[in-house]
Amino acid sequence: HLPTAVGNKGRPYTVFRVDADPALSVTVITTSAQTISLDTGISIRNQGESVVVESDGANWWITASNRTPLQSTQLADGAA
Repeated sequence: HLPTAVGNKGRPYTVFRVDADPALSVTVITTSAQTISLDTGISIRNQGESVVVESDGANWWITASNRTPLQSTQLADGAA
């Protein structure tokens, strides 16, 4: 979980995936009804990928990321 965005305005957090197990992914979620770039959470699927989020005082926004985009076939298969 990220800490609450309230009271953390302008504070960046970096989440970096270090393991290589393809069966696992890192899921970043928020507290309460807060969002990350209008979503309830984000996944980091591949080793070496990272995401930087920053609070606006109410929610979190992705300010940098090197995540691999989902392919349309992944979306069609229900993988998120």
